[in-house]
Amino acid sequence: LLFQIVFSVGLAAFGLNEIGWLLDLLDRSRAVEAAGDVDGALALWHELAPWLWRATWLSTLAYAVLGALYFAGMEASPWQATLGKRLLGIHVVDLDGRRIGPVRALSRFLAAGLSWFVLNLGHALAAWTPDKRALHDYLAGTRVDNVDPANTAMPSWGWLMIRVQLAFFLAITALCAAAFAYATVQMGAL
Repeated sequence: LLFQIVFSVGLAAFGLNEIGWLLDLLDRSRAVEAAGDVDGALALWHELAPWLWRATWLSTLAYAVLGALYFAGMEASPWQATLGKRLLGIHVVDLDGRRIGPVRALSRFLAAGLSWFVLNLGHALAAWTPDKRALHDYLAGTRVDNVDPANTAMPSWGWLMIRVQLAFFLAITALCAAAFAYATVQMGAL
């Protein structure tokens, strides 16, 4: 909700909240598609591209700033964890097991971008290394530990959440595949 509010205010500040213009563009795109007008489609793209670039740039900047404040702030706080990590009973520490400061927490957040950039292989590294550290943990000199070393098992609700997310992912994948197959058949490509 906070992100949506900031994003909406940002769009308005950059003059990107032109709903009427977008609806008009959509109507014109339908007419261009119906006419099969390739030049008209290209003209519409040239009109839309700068708007998309500004909107994408703004949302990326908003995510980076809000994400940095949240992740770095929470991991450098006395909790040493985001709300999700806290619920799982884990926290972020330096290599000596001490609380990390804001600079290290921010560097961990920025390094996590690299973990995301390589299609989550940086996060998956934690499953393949003996010390269970992700790429961003290696780069920032941190690790994730259990708050209670005697209790290292993931809570049952955590496994349930993973299963639910996996089920949603598989269902959406199946729906997308079915929609693609239907669209392909409708266009006569098969």
